[in-house]
Amino acid sequence: MKQEQNLNKIAKYLSDNSDSQEREELFAWVKENPTNKALLEESMEVWEVAESSDLEFQPNMDAAWAKIDKRLNQVRAVDKQEAVIKPIGFFKPWMRIAAAILFLVSIAVWQYPNINGEKLVTTETIAQEKTTIDLPDGTKVWLNQKSSLQYEKQFDKRIVRLEGEAFFDVTKMNGKPFEIYAGKSKTRVLGTSFNIRAYPNENKVEIAVETGKVEFSAENKPSENTLLIPGEFATYTKTTQEVDKQTFEKLNAAAWKKGALRFKNSQLDEVIESLERYYDIKIKVSNSKIYNCIWINTDTHKKPVLEVFLKQISYVNNLELEQVEDNIFSLSGPGCDK
Repeated sequence: MKQEQNLNKIAKYLSDNSDSQEREELFAWVKENPTNKALLEESMEVWEVAESSDLEFQPNMDAAWAKIDKRLNQVRAVDKQEAVIKPIGFFKPWMRIAAAILFLVSIAVWQYPNINGEKLVTTETIAQEKTTIDLPDGTKVWLNQKSSLQYEKQFDKRIVRLEGEAFFDVTKMNGKPFEIYAGKSKTRVLGTSFNIRAYPNENKVEIAVETGKVEFSAENKPSENTLLIPGEFATYTKTTQEVDKQTFEKLNAAAWKKGALRFKNSQLDEVIESLERYYDIKIKVSNSKIYNCIWINTDTHKKPVLEVFLKQISYVNNLELEQVEDNIFSLSGPGCDK
C-alpha cells in the first residue's frame, strides 16, 4: 500500500498536480535509499518519453487499471513470503507499474471537469506569500497564501481549479462564461469581480461578490445554482452539499488583498473571524458570550497592527488578552448578552 502511495505521488509530481505537502513527502522518501531515488529518476525518463509522443491514443482505462491491479496483487504476494527478496527483483515489477501509471496520467488522470489532455499550468503560494496571475483571456487573479490555481495553458474553455483563496477580476469575452471549481463547488460568471475562499481544511466554500453577477452551485448540481449580485455573500457546505445565500455585505471577504479591515458596528464573532483570516492566527475565547459584544468602530483600518487592534478590543469590552503562542491568542471575560 505504501509503495502504491509513493507511485501516486511520483505521478502527481511529474504531471504538476501535487501540492507542497505531497512534494515534501516524496522528496523525503527519495532520500531514504538509492532504490527510491532510482525509481524517481527512471519514472522521469518514462514521463519524458510519454510527453514527447505525438501518437493519438484512446486507452481502455478499465482494462489498463485491471492489469495494474493484477501486478500489485502479485507484488503483495511476494512481499508476504519469508524469503529474502533482492532489491533488483523488487524494483523491476514496480518500475513496470510506474510506467503504466505515468502513461495513463499523461493522457487521462488528474484532470478536472471539461479539461481533456491540455497542458496544465499550476501556480502555488506558501505561507505568508501572495501573488497575482494574468490569465490568457485578460482575467486577473490575486492568489492568497497557501493556495493554488490550475488552468489549461491554451485556456480555450476558460476553466480554473482553485484550492485556497483568490480574488478574481474576470474579463467579459463575447458571452463566453468563466468557470471556477473549488472544494466541490462551481462558480460561473461572464464578467465580474468576486472573492472565493476554499481551503481543504475548512468545511465551507465562501464567495463574496463585488461587481457583476455570479452563479454559485454545488459542482454536482450545476442546474441548482444561486444567483449573487454585488454585496451578496454565499457559502457552500461540503458535508451537506447545500448553498446558503446571505444578503448582508461581507465587508472583509477580500481584506487580505486590499490590505485593510473595515467594520461597521460588527459583533466580535465577525471581528475575530476577520482578524484570524487577515493575520493567519487563532483567537480563542473562554466564554461564548464574548462573541456577542459589539465593535462600534466604523473606520477602515489600513495595515492594522495586530497587537494594537487586540488591545483596543479587549479594553473596550472589558476583556483579558493573553498571547498563548506566536500565532495563538486568548480573550477571557464576562462577555455580552444579546
